[in-house]
Amino acid sequence: MTFPEGFTPEELAKVEINGRVVILEPTHLLFNEQTVHKWQQESQTWYNFYSQVQFEAERWLTDLEDTHDALFDENYLNCKSNGCTEKQAEAASRIDANVRAAKKKVDDAKIVLGKIKSFIRSFDKAFDTAKSMEYRLGREMDKVMRTTGDRFPGLDAQIEDIIKGSSPENLDPLA
Repeated sequence: MTFPEGFTPEELAKVEINGRVVILEPTHLLFNEQTVHKWQQESQTWYNFYSQVQFEAERWLTDLEDTHDALFDENYLNCKSNGCTEKQAEAASRIDANVRAAKKKVDDAKIVLGKIKSFIRSFDKAFDTAKSMEYRLGREMDKVMRTTGDRFPGLDAQIEDIIKGSSPENLDPLA
């Protein structure tokens, strides 16, 4: 995998929400045939964590939008009270430095929220892949078991005899 020049994978997976840095760790999405079951169990904890991070980011975005709207409205009302027309007041409010800075923060927060949502969608896709892999592995195991049973006729009966013979009264504790 190649990364943009000057960036490390850690920097690309790092988002900041209201001063809190969160790493969108891509290794949480990795599993293979040997680790798929364990991954499914552990991934739910991480999925929950990143869902909470998404909620925080959405709340932060709402706060920033409210701040932007309040600054815009305040600037708009000041312009209107100074005798500007609606169009002039709106234009003056849009180019105000504080309003533009607040708008930039809103835009940055939307990008952060988009990254988090995309990462959670990756979890959804990985979980679907894991379910499919487990199903396929189960089918392969069934096939192996059927094949093994065919190669050893009477194996079930032999196992049944061993189990019957191993009742507690038939077991020799010194053997």
